[in-house]
Order: sequence, then structure tokens, then C-alpha cells
Amino acid sequence: VSLRVNLITHRHALEVLGGGELQLFETAKSLREVGVLCDITIDATNRDCTAKYDIEQWFSIHHEMPKNHDVPRILSPIFWDRSELVNTAPKLTGLFAVAGSEQEIDSGYVALRNERNDNKNKSSELPQGFGNKNLVNAFDRICPNADAELKELERTAGCQLTGRIVPNAVFIEAQANPKEFIEKFGLSRFVLCVGRIEPNKNQLSLIWATRNSDIPVVFIGGAPHAQYFNLCQSFSRPNVHFLGEQRRSLVISALAAASVHCLPSFGETPGLANLEAAAVGCPLIASNRGAEREYFGDNALYCDPLDPASIQTAVKESLLSAAKDGAIKLQKHVLAKYTWKSVATTMKQIYIEEISSWEESRA
Repeated sequence: VSLRVNLITHRHALEVLGGGELQLFETAKSLREVGVLCDITIDATNRDCTAKYDIEQWFSIHHEMPKNHDVPRILSPIFWDRSELVNTAPKLTGLFAVAGSEQEIDSGYVALRNERNDNKNKSSELPQGFGNKNLVNAFDRICPNADAELKELERTAGCQLTGRIVPNAVFIEAQANPKEFIEKFGLSRFVLCVGRIEPNKNQLSLIWATRNSDIPVVFIGGAPHAQYFNLCQSFSRPNVHFLGEQRRSLVISALAAASVHCLPSFGETPGLANLEAAAVGCPLIASNRGAEREYFGDNALYCDPLDPASIQTAVKESLLSAAKDGAIKLQKHVLAKYTWKSVATTMKQIYIEEISSWEESRA
């Protein structure tokens, strides 16, 4: 008899699609390919969805906790402590909105870094209903995408959690070819940043860091935050290109054409765009704030999202031959280790273990 799994996400998940939603859909697809029957449920808070399933897997911690717990329950938290983002983003955008000179902006970055260092031991709060006892009692196993994510969750919840790391994964449908992108946009040898134009992705700092560079900087992604996007546009120089949302084949082609992919975020685990860039063989500049180093090791370059000079230095280093050598090594590592088939196989084994443990405890 096949396992029956209910994959549950929160009520707002499909309003703005991102990496978390892709993780949900790809998990479902890959589970079916290894013989697991699964459905996707949007917002199970007020419904008893357990009757026809052997186990539940919840995606994201942004749920109100349901009362019933009639089958084993697993959490994929898709979590990162957002306190730095929450504290910093409004001040950073405010800095650009009112600053009258480059010196004021540079001084503002220094002040924000000093403030971050003063607040480094402070954590954000978990969503309502996810206090530490609820978190422990509500789920039989927690499956974060990285060890760093588990540690962040434990630090924020203030308790030790039973975790099993299930890495995020990537799938590239075909051999990436730069030709499609180059022929359509006439751009080559450029810095690429794929992702929603938003404070967490921190495109404004990338724009500021490369303002005196001749190398093109290309942004692909929607712009749901109008005020932030307007600021990005107002500080852009002729080397900056906003291409909006593009079909997937063109994004992959852009990654193949780019000299480097740079995502100076305030927190990724490790970011779908980063994984796709690595899988294509594009040199990678990632943030030093999330779980990126756990995935990419020494074969990527890293930057401080609040230090434009570190972003600028990483961009310069990425154009050297050593960065391309690292990208080739990273491509082999990512394609071998971070596959959806591996995720499905691991999750299926976790389901079997948790169902067995659940039944034994109630025998």
C-alpha cells in the first residue's frame, strides 16, 4: 500500500510565488515519482484533513496552529531570522530616499553595520501560535533545508528541536545555452541578479556597489514593492537593466550568459536562484548572512549585504579565472548532491520512520 501524504502550506502561499512554493511543488512531483501518493492543501488551520492520510508535511511556519494531531506531522520551516531585515530595510530605504550625497549614503551604511553588530544577539519572534512549546509539541520531526536554519530556529524558539536536514534542490531541464538571452537582449559579460525586486534581495545595495562600473548589471524578476523598485530605478545608472519577469528558459539562458550571479540577500536557505546559477555553472556571489556557505563552500564568493565595498570587491574577483574554476567545481557538486530525487527518497524514509514511531507509541 502506498504512503498517503498531505502537503500543507499557508493561506497566503500562492499570492506571490517564490522559492518556498517551488519547494512545495517540486517535493510533490518528486514524491509521486518514487511512489508516494500526495495532495497539496492550502490552509488546513480550521479543517480536519488527517482522515485519509498517513502523515502530514507542513511547509513554512506561517500558519496558525490547528488543534488536532491525529497523524504524525513533519515541518519544513523555510525559516530565517528576519530581525536584521526588519530592523535594517526601512532604514536603508529611508537612507536612499533622503540622502543628499554619496558621502551621506556611505556613512549611513557604516552606521547600519555598527547598529547590526550591537543587535547581533537579538532575535525576531516566531509567528503567533509558534511559541517554543507549540513548536515542539505540534511536530514530530522538523526538516529544515540547512543546519544553519535549524540553529536559527532553535535560537529564535529558545529550545532544542528534533531536526533532520533535508537540503533544498534544483532541476535544470536541459543544457543551458546563452544564445537565446544574448540574441534577445544583446547583453554579454554582465552581472546578473535573479529574484523579486524587494528589500530582502537587497538589489539597491548591488546597484550602489556597481554605480561606478562599466559592466552591465541585469535584474530579472517582478517588482511587488513599488516604493523599493522606484528607489532602485532612481539610483540606477546606464549600466543597469531591469528586464522584469521572464520565462524560465530565458532565465536559464541568462544564467549561462552571465559573468556572475550576485544575490546580496539578508537571508537565504540558500536561495533558488543561487542553486540554479550554480547548477548552470555561473560563478556565484552569495550573501554571508544565510545558509549559502553551507551549500556552496569555498567555490563561491561571499559579500556582506550591508557593505557595498564587499559587494564591489566580490564582483571584481568574480571576473577572474579562479572564479570560473570554482564555478565548474560547484556545478558538479550541486548537480550531484542537490537533486529532487534525493529529496523525495529522503522524505519517504522519514515518513516511514515517523509513521512507525507514531504507531509504536500508541500501541
